[in-house]
Amino acid sequence: MALGDDGEFATSLRRYGDALYHRRVYVPTTGDSFVRYQETFDNQSDAAMDVGVRLSSYYHYYSSSSEVTLLTSSGDSVLNEEDYYLIAYSPGSPERPVLGHLFGTQYSAVKPCDSSAAGTNYWYLCLESSVAPGERVTFLHYVVMGDSVEDVQAQLDALRKLDGQALNGIDANQAATIANLSAYVDSDGDGLSDVLEASLGTLNDSQDSDGDGVSDWEEYAAGGDPAVADNADPTVVLLTPSQGEALYPYEAVTLSAQAEDDSKVAEVNFWVDGELVGSVSESPYELQFYLPYGTFMDVEAIATDATGRTGSSGVVRFDLQADSSTTVSSRVLLDYNGETFPMAGLTVTDPNTGSTAITDELGEFSLANVSARDNALLRISGELAGETLDFTTMVDSSQMIVGGETLLADVIYVRNIKPYYENQLSYEDTVYIYSPAFQQFALDGAVTWGEQTYTQAYISNYGDVVFGDLAPVDGENPQTDSYPMVSLFNSSNEVGDYMAYKRLADRHLFVSNQYRVLAGEVGYYDFNGLLTVTDEGVIQITWYGYPVGEPLAENNTLDIGWGNAGDTVRSVPLTDLYNGLTLAQGESLSAAINMSPYLLRDTFVTMTPQGNGTYFVLLQNYDSNYRDTDYDDLPDLYEFVSGYSDYQLRDTDGDGVYDGDEYALGLEADNVDSDGDQLRDNVDNEPAVADTELPVLGAIWPNDGDALMPDRTVYLSAEVTDNEQVAEVRFLVDGVATVASPLGDQYGVSITTPTTGAFTVQVEATDVSGNTAQSAVRTVTIIDNGLTSLEGRVLYRSDAGEADLGGVTIAFDGYGTVVTDVDGGFRFDNVMLEGSQELTITGQVGNQAINEVWPLDQISVISDLTTMQDIIIEPQTFAPGYNWSFANSDSFQNERGTTLTLGHTFNYYGVDYTTIYISDNGYITFGSELRQTPNPGSLDVDMISVLGTDFVYGYRLEYDTNTERTVIHWRETRIPGYSTYDYAQLVLYADGRIYMHYYDVDYRTAQYKQPYIGLKSTASLTSARQAIEALQAPVNFGSATDIRLSLADGLYNRYVGFVPQANGSYTLYSGGLGGYGHQWGMTDTDFDGVSDLDEILIYQTDWQTADGDSDGLLDGEELMKQTDPVAADTTVPNVYLLSPIQDLTLYAGQTITLRADAQDDGRIERLWYVVDTPDGTPQILESTELDSVRYVVPDAASVDIEVHAEDTAGNQSQTATYTFTIKSAPQNVDNQQPPPPPAPT
Repeated sequence: MALGDDGEFATSLRRYGDALYHRRVYVPTTGDSFVRYQETFDNQSDAAMDVGVRLSSYYHYYSSSSEVTLLTSSGDSVLNEEDYYLIAYSPGSPERPVLGHLFGTQYSAVKPCDSSAAGTNYWYLCLESSVAPGERVTFLHYVVMGDSVEDVQAQLDALRKLDGQALNGIDANQAATIANLSAYVDSDGDGLSDVLEASLGTLNDSQDSDGDGVSDWEEYAAGGDPAVADNADPTVVLLTPSQGEALYPYEAVTLSAQAEDDSKVAEVNFWVDGELVGSVSESPYELQFYLPYGTFMDVEAIATDATGRTGSSGVVRFDLQADSSTTVSSRVLLDYNGETFPMAGLTVTDPNTGSTAITDELGEFSLANVSARDNALLRISGELAGETLDFTTMVDSSQMIVGGETLLADVIYVRNIKPYYENQLSYEDTVYIYSPAFQQFALDGAVTWGEQTYTQAYISNYGDVVFGDLAPVDGENPQTDSYPMVSLFNSSNEVGDYMAYKRLADRHLFVSNQYRVLAGEVGYYDFNGLLTVTDEGVIQITWYGYPVGEPLAENNTLDIGWGNAGDTVRSVPLTDLYNGLTLAQGESLSAAINMSPYLLRDTFVTMTPQGNGTYFVLLQNYDSNYRDTDYDDLPDLYEFVSGYSDYQLRDTDGDGVYDGDEYALGLEADNVDSDGDQLRDNVDNEPAVADTELPVLGAIWPNDGDALMPDRTVYLSAEVTDNEQVAEVRFLVDGVATVASPLGDQYGVSITTPTTGAFTVQVEATDVSGNTAQSAVRTVTIIDNGLTSLEGRVLYRSDAGEADLGGVTIAFDGYGTVVTDVDGGFRFDNVMLEGSQELTITGQVGNQAINEVWPLDQISVISDLTTMQDIIIEPQTFAPGYNWSFANSDSFQNERGTTLTLGHTFNYYGVDYTTIYISDNGYITFGSELRQTPNPGSLDVDMISVLGTDFVYGYRLEYDTNTERTVIHWRETRIPGYSTYDYAQLVLYADGRIYMHYYDVDYRTAQYKQPYIGLKSTASLTSARQAIEALQAPVNFGSATDIRLSLADGLYNRYVGFVPQANGSYTLYSGGLGGYGHQWGMTDTDFDGVSDLDEILIYQTDWQTADGDSDGLLDGEELMKQTDPVAADTTVPNVYLLSPIQDLTLYAGQTITLRADAQDDGRIERLWYVVDTPDGTPQILESTELDSVRYVVPDAASVDIEVHAEDTAGNQSQTATYTFTIKSAPQNVDNQQPPPPPAPT
């Protein structure tokens, strides 16, 4: 800022409302060093106005607060309205100057009205003054700098006297407008200018010219003579109480006096009956005093001036009336969710007399000397469980017994009222109202309102409830003299959302939601009004909610009326109800409220009927943030007062259930087993109700009447459950108990069965509560012939899972055959299981023939029914599959690749390779590595490109190799700018075949990137072009070594195969994958054991027909047997007899086993024997198991045995005949050959 030659700078005029404002800044060019700021306001309006300035400053802006020290004129670092200067400096940086700011004196009429500074490097203050119409006001303030605090203080003291150059350039007219400083020189700083002191005859170099101990300013301000010493006593007159006034013991009165002195009155002391009861040092000289008990009292007021001289009013006697006090007795209870508990240790105070009483352990108290002449508002306070309590209760004077004991109803302190009642509501209780109209509904029981009862009510969305069946006609604001009603807000400006009503156990509950967007303001508020009416007629009203933004002040009222014509309205501010109010009969209430939720949400109003149509109304604060030290959802106060639980422990009894949850469930917080059923509350399904339910016994084995094998180890089992917890399960075998071992809900014991006879089994189960259940006694017999029934099930396993396999044949050597039912089940009865037998399963599943042998050596026989494990038939697969558990997986970002050593040798255009290079851009190369986007025309490299283009986004490259083939999978590739994925796969076979599989290629990849697909060899470049979409039949490319396939659109479930030919060329096959592309070439549509692609590309068989040549053999079987799956089988089977061996002598009546072997390049369908019978007639014996039959040797000299076989193509073998000699049976034949087992039943 540039100053003029005279060191002064002036700003341009500015408009400040109806005032003109300008600033002048002055710096002396010689002499004193300071900066003076002159702020001037001119009121150009016709009315007085308030103006002001805000002064603020940083001391070294970049300093932290800890580096700066502030010193005010009060001697501390706190700036307040009594200060008139401030000094800032940095003790740790002495090189920095000390700054001082002067903005007044101790005598200034204008003081700082708003200020802030507390040891920080930033401070501010405001100076305000009123300006009359057409007048001017000026604020003057100075800034100085110095080397030390003392230097700056001296400069400020000199400026404070406005001496020297302080007023340079300010004339008398301007000086007269200065509001915050005297405009004249005050040499001695006593607040009187030198000119004024000359006129008064006082000294301008002494602050106490007459030496009487009172400063010139004080004497002048008090109207005295500061030039003459004070030698007169002060005068004092007692004003109140007045003579003749009726005074009653224990009541509060005001003692007041008028005191005067030539200089200054220092204090006035009040004495009652010779005792000092109080001192007052400033006018008005008065204090409140509670009258003593007696018939009179003596009062005296004594004034003392600044010189110590005193004056007395004299002793004044006042007569006291007869005693009008009473003793109030009651008890204080805590109400928590409808339960009450005594509150001990609280202080009950009568503010009128100051007398107190302490509540005992029952919450009772007796407070003496309570005035009975008016309503008494008793204050109840104290600390319980770390919580400070302070609330009031009103004692109606009409109920007081003068001179005796007044029994007051219980004082109920309501705790947690809002959350409790609010949480009682549910969605079903809500009535939504979207216009200011009333809706009628029936109440759940009668409501007592005033002296009447009602069963109907009307509600509106403005917080109105009107009782009775008379519909409101007053529009939005029903009147209290027309309806029995309550209006929680009485506002037509709010946007009501809903009303909710519910009948609780002992009261009716109404909730009105109000939502408002503040007009012209930023924000809204959303809060509720809550009304409860108890069955005794007690009314409680609560508000709760939260605003967002600034609350809007609005003139609303809480209106309550009884519907009586002619009732008068008692209108009061809501806050007046803190002192209590009695509504007389015939009075309704209108309490003015501010809709700001800041006020309403922390208060509630209680209206208690007093009889005869009167109500006592009290407003109380509600602490929504009640203390809950242990966070158990129970207030500390409730836990402490009720003794229910420890308010410092979340789980008092340590049973794993928090105290708040125990309270909600009706449990005992200090008892781990509240219902006494021996179950801890945390594991008890019904912790509040003792368990009397018996355990439930489910499936038990063995069953009654079962038969078991002798001397076998068996596991007795039972399923046992309980509504709580099973403690023990016992098995009683022949009456002897054994405790069972648990496995989930199953319990069991192992026993050894007896060798003969029978035994009994009974199960007993006991739960943790001691409830015991018993099963019926079961009798189990012991099998004496060793025979059992064998049952089982046959399943077929496919990609879809396991399924029941019905209709297949199960053969059991010596026990015939059975066919499985629709569930795959089968059963053989009366069989002897010896451990080395087998079952033969034959049949057909689709095109798959089944012929499997299942050993029985792992079956344990323990009873007359033996269930074996499921027989699983696996699908036949003859073609090699791909291993998709990739051993290698790499993540790529861009232009990356990897080198892969093959598990086999791969021949490509006549060259054998064992290493390939894989690029992340969808191709492989041989001999040299390449990573960039492939351009076949300019690349001198041998390559196979599956989907060659510029993929720039990260994806995974998966690959696997073994001795038969190598698989490479480009998964989730993406082109720039698009989020769609492409999936492609390459398979290289050791025999030179090349498969390309495309699960999904996006059309944008094809159209925008035109990927390179094909084969290329640099050995002898000849080109061939073909569109993939045009490939309908195999194409041979002859000598072409640069084969390119164009792609005009996307691909889905498509394959391309290159099969090498003997002449070095490749034949290309292409087609769809039949909707099974996600299986990547492993689909076998006809279930013949050969994948569709292998049938198409390699074997040229029909991929939709399992037996292409209809010779009874699946294509896969023929390939494994190395027969032609296309040409039908014409080769006849070869057969020969295995048992009995040739030249073996047979004995008449002997049972022998005929066993033969048949060989064929296909599959044997039928095997049979032709033998002689005693009458010479040939007998055909079919071998159902294709290998053996039993035969009884006839009583003849010899026997011819022929063996025959037929394959699935219908080719029959040549007849093979074997002749055996027969002899008569020797005596010991039974010892040589065991008798046959009993025939199956």
